[in-house]
Amino acid sequence: MSESGIKQERIYAAIEKVRAYLKTQQLPDGSWSFKPGLTEPSLEATAWVSLALQGESDLIEKVFSFYISAQNADGGFATAPDMGNSSWITGPVVLSMRNLKDEIKQPLLSKEIEKSLDRALTYMCDSRVEFYPAVARLLLLISKGPESLRYSRGWPWDKQCFHWVEPTTYNLLALKTLGMPPAHKGYFQEITDIAEKFILEHSCKAGGWNHGNNITLGSDLPPYRVTTAEALLAVQEYKNKKQVADALAYLESLSNEDTSSMALAWSSLALNAYGKDNTKENEFLLQRQQENGSFGDNLMVDALACLALKSVNKNILKYQEAAPSKT
Repeated sequence: MSESGIKQERIYAAIEKVRAYLKTQQLPDGSWSFKPGLTEPSLEATAWVSLALQGESDLIEKVFSFYISAQNADGGFATAPDMGNSSWITGPVVLSMRNLKDEIKQPLLSKEIEKSLDRALTYMCDSRVEFYPAVARLLLLISKGPESLRYSRGWPWDKQCFHWVEPTTYNLLALKTLGMPPAHKGYFQEITDIAEKFILEHSCKAGGWNHGNNITLGSDLPPYRVTTAEALLAVQEYKNKKQVADALAYLESLSNEDTSSMALAWSSLALNAYGKDNTKENEFLLQRQQENGSFGDNLMVDALACLALKSVNKNILKYQEAAPSKT
């Protein structure tokens, strides 16, 4: 057997092992908690674990029933059911819903899902950061025209917060990995253009991205591995941009560093999306896998590690609808 064959066999075995483990952790309501043994559902863990278990139709059906029951009146989602205001978690949930809804074969449930997804997409559009009150925006529109309202801005963790890289990337991935949602496609394209502009304008001098600002009080802020990988996944059409090239160089410079499982998984996914070698990242992940199939004590991270390993043979979080490069 060739060396590559041994490697493939090892990858497949690791994926099956973690998927089997994640299946045993699903709660009766169809959700997953953050940590094994807990009974409190987490929308974040559920979104990523469900993506890792794509193809498990019986489990996915329960996931959608959970999503529908957990959705807030405004169409968004909180980090856990009955936890209050809708927030950033709506992006990962929409990403999960859009990627998995075709697995549902029950017509009535499918209709409910489409209604739920439409409401969630509406919330995503309404929850972006606005720096100017409505009156000021109207005055800008009158005095400077429509282009004045296209200032760069992304999404906050919640509506009372400044915009940040991570929630912005989650929402962009939710909107773009399968192509723009057909309904109101032009409007979705407009808000993603503005959010992409925010990402590109806030790249760090050293390459990559910090959590939000790239400069504070006149000082350049350092990039981080996780946020850089997430941002790269969100701006895949801009592969010819210097910010993207610098970020990839920064991410590749970390390939020999065995950091956290989450950082390794995000790095692997980002490098895969750009056709870069993610062998070292996946090798580190494989070394971390425990006997029960997990990669630690966080089910969301287990799911991300599973997705990263699956990227060896499949494009994960890479835009499925061929998008022209942007400059």
